[in-house]
Amino acid sequence: MSIIERDNAPETTWTTERQPERVATAATRSAHSSDPSHDIDDILNSMADGYVGVAPDWAITTVNHTTVRLQGAPASSIIGCNFWELWPSTLGTDIERFYRNVMTIRVAAHFEYHVVVPEVRDNWLEIDAYPNKKTGGLSIFWRDITPRKRGEAAERAHRAALEQQRHDAEAAQRAAEAANAAKSQFLAAMSHELRTPLNAICGYVDLLELGVHGPVTEDQTLALRRIKTNQQHLLGLINDVLNFTKLSASQVTYQMSDVSVDVALRAAEVMVLPQMHAAQLNYVYGGYDPDVTVYADEEKLRQIVLNVLSNSIKFTPRGGSIRLSCAHDADIFRICVTDTGVGIPPDKLDTIFEPFVQVERRLNQPIDGIGLGLAISRQLARGMGGDLTATSTLGVGSVFSITLPVRRQELQSAKSSAAPRKR
Repeated sequence: MSIIERDNAPETTWTTERQPERVATAATRSAHSSDPSHDIDDILNSMADGYVGVAPDWAITTVNHTTVRLQGAPASSIIGCNFWELWPSTLGTDIERFYRNVMTIRVAAHFEYHVVVPEVRDNWLEIDAYPNKKTGGLSIFWRDITPRKRGEAAERAHRAALEQQRHDAEAAQRAAEAANAAKSQFLAAMSHELRTPLNAICGYVDLLELGVHGPVTEDQTLALRRIKTNQQHLLGLINDVLNFTKLSASQVTYQMSDVSVDVALRAAEVMVLPQMHAAQLNYVYGGYDPDVTVYADEEKLRQIVLNVLSNSIKFTPRGGSIRLSCAHDADIFRICVTDTGVGIPPDKLDTIFEPFVQVERRLNQPIDGIGLGLAISRQLARGMGGDLTATSTLGVGSVFSITLPVRRQELQSAKSSAAPRKR
């Protein structure tokens, strides 16, 4: 109880090395050694909790070793003192009202008390006060629970910090989502605005080629074709941006069905053969059993294959080769595009599927496109329950693998339906 001091009182000196005196009471000093009170004294002195016995007139009748040790005074100087005079800092506080209430109504009570002495100590006490039927006074047990209270405070602070971190993370996520939505809306609006005049340009070029406005010379026809080629190229880039914004906003719908792999691959093949020939590349597709299907959106599967093939064409030097093949294991169907292109550095493999990324883009070596083809293709593949991955060796080439789930067909029947043929 010695830790309860007035704010302006000097700090009590604690001598923890001195052996505490035995408990002293008016009864035990004159009692015979066989008095049962000795057993009670031994029990009280063996306790880690402090103990103070108080008479009805608030005179201290008993203290145990713990109270003696922390008070820093012999028991003989404590016994007989008035409780309020020994610990005057309790006067006018909740703890005084607590003790007096127990003394009056004679009902045991539990109490926690925060002792704050500026620049001296900051402690928590846990107190149990019981009416003593024999003496008519109080039996007070107290213990220092400061470590527990500090631990609880630290835990509350930790939980509050975690909650604040969660709140900040959610706020940052909402801000990022809002910014991303605004970006997607802007790109979608700009794409629509740009497509309108580009479609008009294509229409007017067609009219000029048809001679609606008069005869067109051979040189003029060549110029019109160049205009149309560039218009279609620019329109393709804008369509990529628009498709990407739709994917980012989860606005793409999938018409899933059992799709013949061979039919889808040959449809994409027809669209890239002119580019293959123009780039003087060797193209090989071994064909596949037309009865083998994958569960996918046919149009989007064709778009993925077309994007991956177009990417290999852009990064494969003249005279190189591109091979399209199929394989399967368990319930997964795998379509592979293997090229002999420039390859991808190992530290860049994770970035090639990010939007607007082209590993080999140089100012003096411009590459067609804006770096959305692979990003769109991966998102489309994942939207159909599959994936798009890549492996590569720098200076040797790359392998892009499209994986999709199989349904309603036994893969054991899958086999090549034709010998490899070069294009």
